[in-house]
Amino acid sequence: MICHSCGASSKSNKVCDYCGASVVVKDLSSILESVDNDRAKTLELNEELSYIFDDETDTEQIISRIVEKANQHLEDLSLKKAEFLSRYALIESEDDDRAIFLSANIKAAYASKTSGSIQAANIKQKYILDARTLLAKVKSTDFSEKVEQLNTKLDSLDGQKASQFTYIEDDATRQSAETGAGCITIAAWIFAGLFVLSYLAI
Repeated sequence: MICHSCGASSKSNKVCDYCGASVVVKDLSSILESVDNDRAKTLELNEELSYIFDDETDTEQIISRIVEKANQHLEDLSLKKAEFLSRYALIESEDDDRAIFLSANIKAAYASKTSGSIQAANIKQKYILDARTLLAKVKSTDFSEKVEQLNTKLDSLDGQKASQFTYIEDDATRQSAETGAGCITIAAWIFAGLFVLSYLAI
C-alpha cells in the first residue's frame, strides 16, 4: 500500500512500515468520472489514486503527486497509466504548466512508439500536433529548457519516415523468400538424382 503521509510503499495495509501513519484506501467513486472507475482497477491504479487524492482540496499536492507517479510510469513505458493520470492533472488545473507539460511529454512518447509504422503514420502526426499545441500553452520560464528539448525531439520524430523500417522488413522478407526458393531448388535436384539412380538400378 502507498502511505498517504510519506508516500512509501508499505507491506502493511493498516500501518505504514516507514512512518507509522495509518494506511487508508480512499473511496474514489466521488472523484473519478464514472467510466474511469473500472479502468483504474484494470490499470491497477487505485492505490496510487488513493495516495494522489488523499486531500481532495489540495490542488498543489494533487498535481505534484500526479506528476511524480506519471513520470515513473513514463520511465517504465507504461503509457496508458501515465496518460490516465495526466488527464486528471489537467482536470484539476488545465492552466498548470506541470500538468500541461506532462501531457505533452506523454503525447511525444506515444508519437515515438508509433514511429516506424506506415499504418500509424497519421496517428503519429496527430500525437506530434497535440504535443506541440500543449507545449505552446506552457508559460513558465522554468520550463523553457524542457520545452525546447521536447520540441527538438518532436522535430526529430516528425522527420523520421516509416518507409525506412518497411524497406528493412521488405529486404528481410525477400532474403527469406530467396533462401526458401534456393532450398526448394536443391531439394528438387536431389529428388531427380535419386530417381535417376533408382531407374538405372532397375
